Amino acid sequence: MNSKRIELMGKKKEKKEEEKVEEEKMKEQKKEKEEKKKEKGGEGEDDYEKEKEGGGGKERGRGKLGSFPRGYIVKEFFESVSRKELAGASQRNDHLKLQWLTDGLAELKAEVAELQNATRANAEANAHARTEVADMKRDVASLRNLQTKIAGKVKNVEAKMRASKEEEEEEEEEVEEEEEEEEEEEEEEEEEEEEEVEEEE
Repeated sequence: MNSKRIELMGKKKEKKEEEKVEEEKMKEQKKEKEEKKKEKGGEGEDDYEKEKEGGGGKERGRGKLGSFPRGYIVKEFFESVSRKELAGASQRNDHLKLQWLTDGLAELKAEVAELQNATRANAEANAHARTEVADMKRDVASLRNLQTKIAGKVKNVEAKMRASKEEEEEEEEEVEEEEEEEEEEEEEEEEEEEEEVEEEE
């Protein structure tokens, strides 16, 4: 569970770094586009096709506006383009902007799908964690039962040991009493013998 969560956090961190890099690229591309607009007085459909193919010598297969960075909000597009530019935009530039927004929508849909997958993964991880907790609770209950049984056995053993010790002490007392009686008898016999000897003398 922990490893899955760490892996997910690592992926999110990498994703944020990629978003930051993409956003920086986007800003640079936008700046270059604005400079070209100032120089040429606007872009045509041919310019869009060139950008789509790779910007005429720059990274091929990826236009300046063809890739919409993940996490990029559509509102930023409208904030970055002044009302004057929108009002005076030609039909070709409108087509370019529409393509840009279409690409952005596709990227946003992909991001939503990723978030849904991440949510499902989290739900699965939580379910797995709940199962593990339930297993641990069962193990704890089993250990408690075992502890109770062992404690009962220990008490029985201690009781038997006490009983055995008491029996040993009783036996020792009996032996001591017998020895004392034997000693007393021997002393009495010796005294009687001494008396008999004295009488004979």
